[in-house]
Amino acid sequence: MSRQVETPGVITAFRWTARLTSILSLGAMSAAVMGDGPGALKLSGSEILLFAFFPLGVGAGMLLGWWRERLGGLLGVGSLGGFYILHGLLGDGFPLGSAFVTLSTPALLFLAAGTLALKHQLSLRKSPC
Repeated sequence: MSRQVETPGVITAFRWTARLTSILSLGAMSAAVMGDGPGALKLSGSEILLFAFFPLGVGAGMLLGWWRERLGGLLGVGSLGGFYILHGLLGDGFPLGSAFVTLSTPALLFLAAGTLALKHQLSLRKSPC
């Protein structure tokens, strides 16, 4: 039984979907953070830790994903996971709604694009010339 390796067209589609949606997501996160003006952002210690994971870590992962897809995707997805874990450990429970996951979806797409590209590269090395 042979395993199918994704074509460059599929990888390109994932890559550009991740890039375009990351622009939208980063814009929405920036608007949410700066919506009330820079002076309105007064955070407690625990909120600063949460803020480091989301939106900063997730956003940094999306930016990095433009150049290093797998690494950026891992940073973004890992930051989202860290955000949820820390939120639960701080006793606040898990955030309700889908906004955090929806805004982080480009990071998952970067991870998928990078993983598919790596899989494709490895298959080219194994194939006989």
